Amino acid sequence: MFVTLADHEALATRAGTATRSLRAHVQHNYLSRQQKGRDGPSVRPDDPQAKPAVMRFRWGKRKQVKNDNNKNSSGLASSDEKLSRDDRHNLMLRLLKPRSTDAMFSPSRGEGVDPFGVLPFHVHEQERLTLQGFQSHERWPWCPINGKSAWSRFTVSDELVFHTTMFSWTMHMRSRGEDATPMSNVLSHKVRAISIIKQRVTQPKLSTSDEVIGAIAALTNIELVLGSQADAYTHLQGLRAVIAARGGFTTLNSPEQQLILRLATWNYLVYSEVFGDELRSEELQWWEEAWQTTFASAAIKPLPGLSSQELSVAQVPPHQVFTLLQYLPHLCSLESQKPLTSLSDREAMHRCDIFHRLQWRLKRIIDGIKSSATSPGAMRVRAVATAILVYVHHHLRGNPLSYRNYSVLLPMLIHDLDALETLSKDLSFAPELYLWILSIGSTTSSRLAEVHGRFLTKLSNLIKNQNMDRAAFLKKHREFLWIKAKDEKRLADIWDRLWCLHIEHEHIEAQDPSNQ
Repeated sequence: MFVTLADHEALATRAGTATRSLRAHVQHNYLSRQQKGRDGPSVRPDDPQAKPAVMRFRWGKRKQVKNDNNKNSSGLASSDEKLSRDDRHNLMLRLLKPRSTDAMFSPSRGEGVDPFGVLPFHVHEQERLTLQGFQSHERWPWCPINGKSAWSRFTVSDELVFHTTMFSWTMHMRSRGEDATPMSNVLSHKVRAISIIKQRVTQPKLSTSDEVIGAIAALTNIELVLGSQADAYTHLQGLRAVIAARGGFTTLNSPEQQLILRLATWNYLVYSEVFGDELRSEELQWWEEAWQTTFASAAIKPLPGLSSQELSVAQVPPHQVFTLLQYLPHLCSLESQKPLTSLSDREAMHRCDIFHRLQWRLKRIIDGIKSSATSPGAMRVRAVATAILVYVHHHLRGNPLSYRNYSVLLPMLIHDLDALETLSKDLSFAPELYLWILSIGSTTSSRLAEVHGRFLTKLSNLIKNQNMDRAAFLKKHREFLWIKAKDEKRLADIWDRLWCLHIEHEHIEAQDPSNQ
């Protein structure tokens, strides 16, 4: 209903004409070479006057030539037309240059839209350009729906996956302000994808196919982070039902299927964070494999204020959340040495598997604490787990602040911190930890004005109470968790913001008559 069809017929006619012309040229040159082979060479191989054969494609409108000698019986232009020596040489180099089959038949290349008709569905010109953008750019933050991964082949293998991927990709680029495609065109992909899903779920052989599961997972993903919560809920329930009917996670093992499974479990995590639902599935085996590979030789040691002795002195019971926190310095070091944005698709997938395992366990910790829990120990653990979740989302994964996760996690975090402060059971037993949590909240809550102000107020009070200057502020962060240049900039911005608020507050106090 959203697609404009005015020029469809003309486009199809031009595409058909170009295809027939191309095939005629190829056939003519093939027959000419075959005939010359039977008749024998017209010149000796060592003849210095021998000229290389040149195959020319004429894409423009043919012109009537008066000299009939320049035409053959088929009416096609002769390949013996005059060319300069340099032109012939350059053309031969282009024709003889090795090219892979994938490159020659990629629908994102060439002058026309799928000129050889190799795709199992029709592609419009605008869709071809969108597909080219998808295949040419590395998706960031890293996502299984990536033009550099096996998903690229999956995209052009089926019309359902194609439309779902184009919808996901365009919505992703629009969220970054890098795509001006009219929303009606974007939604046309979603409408078409849902229509095909409805057709296939009524057919037993197709209802649980890779294409259906992958399409539903992709639709769920984009709705969870950027779209409608109602649609996200509907898609996720459908995703769970289809995977269960398929036979569960163990039936998805191929490279494409593993990408689908990563996307599905990521949807489960985000849905659990946004809607407060408990995680219902198990961890994936390659998360554990990635974790063990990464930390096998890493030196893991307690962070300041969180050793078993320090926790015992502060009368804080040991907990898994403090153990998980000790793995973050190594992940920060990896991000500093080799940022996620610089990794190959396989390397990025490996690192994101580590993040996923960490976040999955953190969410299970939060799920184990009732939302109504008021004990200081429970709220303390939940606050630390929530802060780490936010940190991994934004600082390590690079998920933008426009994602819906933050609007749920950050209010929950500030609520627990307020409650702990009221009970005089805050996180002051580990000053570096408390400073880090408040800095995380301040740097990630800028889109939530009221929450952002509360984080800044707490951070400002902590800095005053500990009499910290800028150098001490940055030094404490370096000794706790630090991603070099990125944190240098983030924390410098926060300090400048706090300083501006301090100056503004002093100005207001100076203008207050009661202080004079």
